[in-house]
Amino acid sequence: MTPAASALFPGDPSAGAFGDPTPARRELAGASSALLGAAHNLLAKALRAVREGDEARARRLTERAFALPHDEHEGVVPAWWAASMLLHDAVDAELESSAEDDDAWLAVAEQLLGTVDGAVADVLRSALVVAVEGHELSVAEVRRVRAVGGGVSPDAWLEQDPGGPLEAVQLVLQVLRTTAAYEAAVGRLRDARA
Repeated sequence: MTPAASALFPGDPSAGAFGDPTPARRELAGASSALLGAAHNLLAKALRAVREGDEARARRLTERAFALPHDEHEGVVPAWWAASMLLHDAVDAELESSAEDDDAWLAVAEQLLGTVDGAVADVLRSALVVAVEGHELSVAEVRRVRAVGGGVSPDAWLEQDPGGPLEAVQLVLQVLRTTAAYEAAVGRLRDARA
C-alpha cells in the first residue's frame, strides 16, 4: 500500500523524502526506458528499411516493435511512441540544420500535410508545434505553423489510438513512410534552391 501525501511530504506519495523516487519507481522507470529504447531501435531499423525500399523488412521490424508490452509507467504503446518520435526528430533535425532564411523544413511539412490525414497528420502537426515551442522562429514561420497546426496540441500523437494489431502496424508504417518522405523532400528542395 502506498502511503498518502502528508503536510511534511506533499506531492507524489510514492516518491521518498525530498522527491527522490522510491526503488520501485526507479525500477519502473528503468523498465520503461528499456521498452522505449527497444522500440526506438527496432523502428529506426524499420525506417532505414523504408528508405531502402524494403517494405517486407520494415513490416517485420514494426511487428516486432508492436510485440513489446505496453509501457505502464509512461502509459504509451512503445512502437507508437517510437514512430512518433522518429518523425518529431526528423522535423527537429531539419529545422536545426537549416539556415535562418531556409524554410524547407516547414514548406515540405506543409506539402506533406496535404497528402496524409488522421493520426499521421496529427503526429506531423504536433512535431511542428513542438518545433515552435523549442526554437526561435520568425513571426512568419510561427504563423504558418499555426495555420497548418489546426490547434493540435504538442501531445496530439499521444492521444491517438493506433487501433488493433493490423491497423496499428499499418499506421506506424505510414508514419515511417512519412518520415522518409519528409527527409527526402527537404533534401530535394534544398538542392533545387541551391
